[in-house]
Amino acid sequence: MDVAEKEREQVKSVRVPLEISAYAESHRIVELTQELVKGLLIERPEDPLQWLITELERPERQPRVLVLGPPAVGKSTVASRLATELRAIHVTTESLVDNYTDISAQGRVYLDKGQEVPPDLLCALLQQRLKQADCFNR
Repeated sequence: MDVAEKEREQVKSVRVPLEISAYAESHRIVELTQELVKGLLIERPEDPLQWLITELERPERQPRVLVLGPPAVGKSTVASRLATELRAIHVTTESLVDNYTDISAQGRVYLDKGQEVPPDLLCALLQQRLKQADCFNR
C-alpha cells in the first residue's frame, strides 16, 4: 500500500455519519467546545472539571459585540445601550488606556496628543482587557 492509499484509508476511517454531523451542527457542538477550551486556557481554574460544569450550567452565553464606524455616527450611544441591555461590559478606547499598565500608558500618550491609538497597540490593549474576569465572566 503506497502513501496515497494509506491517506485515503485514514480519511475513510474518520468520516462522521451524516446524522451525527447534523446533530453537532444543529447544537453548535464545535463552537461550544472551542469556547470551553478557550475559557479553560484563559482562566486556568484549579478544578477544570468543576469550572466546565459551572460554565455549562450558566443560563445563557453573552454575545460579543464590536461597534465600528466613522466619527460622530453614534457608536458610543449604541455600544452603551447594548452593554446595558445585555448586562455586558462597555469597553472604550479611553477605558483601555486608563488601566494603569505599561501598555495602557503607551496608548494614553497617543490620546493625550489627540491622535488615534495605532491598531496593533489597540488590539493588544483590547486583548489585555478582555482577559480580565469581569469581561470574561459577563
